[in-house]
Amino acid sequence: MKGFERLREAMSHRVVFGEPVEREGITLVPAATVFGGGGFGSNDAGADGQPPAGAGGGYGLAAWPAGAFEVRDDSVRWHPAFDRTQIAASAIFLAYLLLRALASRRR
Repeated sequence: MKGFERLREAMSHRVVFGEPVEREGITLVPAATVFGGGGFGSNDAGADGQPPAGAGGGYGLAAWPAGAFEVRDDSVRWHPAFDRTQIAASAIFLAYLLLRALASRRR
């Protein structure tokens, strides 16, 4: 059952919200965008009381910084993270799609 315990821990709120940091009366609570999924299955093809012919499972998790909540006095403000790598990858992908669309028009 250790796999299920690790999965439960990986999908907990502690992955999304980091430990608050307090300095000079301001508290920052870091936050991340997290998504994941998993699946398990087996093949019931075992014959004459034999164990199933195959079984398996797995899961995946992706996370990246989203920003931080700033708590000051009686107000809360959101400060989004600026991820240059994600912006660059998106720009490259959009350029690829544009070039592909232009190339298909020329045919």
